[in-house]
Amino acid sequence: MTPVAPTRLIWWAACLTLAAVLAVPFFLAQIPPVLDYPNHLARAFILAFGAHDPWLSRMYEPHWRIIPNLAVDLVLPPLLHILPIHVAGRLVLAASLFLPLAGVLAYSRALFGRPTLWSLGSALVAYNAGFLLGFENFLLSVGAALLVASIWIAMRETRPWTAVVATTCGAIVIFFCHIMGVALLGLLVGAYELDRLLERTHAKEGLSARWLAIRAAAVLTAFIPTVVLFAFSPTAEMAGPTRWAFLSKPLLALAPLMNYSLRLDLATGYALLAFVVIAIIKGRLAVPRSGGIALALLLLAFLVSPFQAKGDAFFDVRFALMAAYLLFAGVAETPERGRGAVTLGALCLLALFLARMGVLSRVWDEQDIQLGEMRAAVKPVPAGARVLVALVTPSDAPQYWRQAPRVRRIETLQMTNIHLATFLLARHRAFSPFLFADPAAVPIAVRFPYRGDAMIKNSFDPPSYRLLGGSRLSRMEKRTYPFLDHWWSKFGYVLVLDAGGLPDPARLDREHLRLIRFTDAAALYQVRQPRSSGAALR
Repeated sequence: MTPVAPTRLIWWAACLTLAAVLAVPFFLAQIPPVLDYPNHLARAFILAFGAHDPWLSRMYEPHWRIIPNLAVDLVLPPLLHILPIHVAGRLVLAASLFLPLAGVLAYSRALFGRPTLWSLGSALVAYNAGFLLGFENFLLSVGAALLVASIWIAMRETRPWTAVVATTCGAIVIFFCHIMGVALLGLLVGAYELDRLLERTHAKEGLSARWLAIRAAAVLTAFIPTVVLFAFSPTAEMAGPTRWAFLSKPLLALAPLMNYSLRLDLATGYALLAFVVIAIIKGRLAVPRSGGIALALLLLAFLVSPFQAKGDAFFDVRFALMAAYLLFAGVAETPERGRGAVTLGALCLLALFLARMGVLSRVWDEQDIQLGEMRAAVKPVPAGARVLVALVTPSDAPQYWRQAPRVRRIETLQMTNIHLATFLLARHRAFSPFLFADPAAVPIAVRFPYRGDAMIKNSFDPPSYRLLGGSRLSRMEKRTYPFLDHWWSKFGYVLVLDAGGLPDPARLDREHLRLIRFTDAAALYQVRQPRSSGAALR
């Protein structure tokens, strides 16, 4: 048996150690504090058990279509039949964290022909804003795109037909994960092909029409099936608001490093940027042409993209996240120069990584307290009830939010507990308007008569509790939350999240509401209904 080189042993030991550290938070919270995660879990529960549940079958129905956003919906429901819901959910969530990192390692190995220490630095951006916002399908597609692109790079010159077939099949799988993954795969394959073109031009080998036609045909063959699939997808016809946020670009550029401590995020960002710039100038990091092309195009896309496209928020952030992964996948340390300096810089980044993981683990450890308070608040909700969810927002109670538990928000960016109320569906079989149920984007649909009280498009967060107070709604508010018009005739309960910020919980709209449970995390109110309609609304 040929002995393994010590450097390879060190690489694998470092890889497994980093993976173990990254896995720790999943053992600290039964329901991780990830924004969209409860929605994914609730929708998977409907797909797995809803058809045979006497309450859920009245509210929702499966609605399968060719949708480029199905990864969790395809994988999680079967797992729920063999594993407890929170175990299966965390396994899929963990896959969305680790698959992009595996893709980084594979792509780096294919591009440079060796394992690189720099690729291990991708652990620094694993717990990013996209992950904490719950972009599971997107992250799974990014990981798959990097893996498939590594196959193209490794096999395109030696086994071209194998590369084309593998990439074609991979692109189809990625399409059903998330459409942005297909875009990333196309960019990586295109950057590699452009690099080959420039290399051939520089070597003065000649660019025959036949050579160009064969290379172009290979790329087109790999992506034609996904183009056809997209043409038949309702996503191609989706409409929604487009919103630009150029003034927020400096903040959003921090998304790959953003979680619970803005100061630590900024320190990490400055340290990483300084290290990369100095190392490249000194020749201690190598940026191959294909990696540099793809990275530059992703950064440009981030700068010019809108914040919201077709109603989908954080659109530009996705380009920043892909660029962050590619920074570690498409760049490598130069073995023959400055290994000591690179190691010293890596140790500094490692210290920041451990500090970030310590903060994140402490924050996630608080989640079970929040869950306990939430469960206590919603315990009286009966099966089949209609529950309107409202928020105490940071603008409603700035002093409260300055002292609120960090687990409830990504600092300066987003509250992370606003979809936590969707576990009412699995535990209580209760209806909430804010379960993602747009049949053009997910494989379920809301049944009549619940459809009129649901936020089908889910382009906005739940409303502020102030909109329940009887004041006249503006036209914009009526368009955003159509069910708020005479809401007391449509819902049996109101759940106010972050209720500790209410100025006087017992006096909130006493004409229509009666407080029945209060915790700092949430307050449950029963709607005062006339006897003739109260039974119908539960």
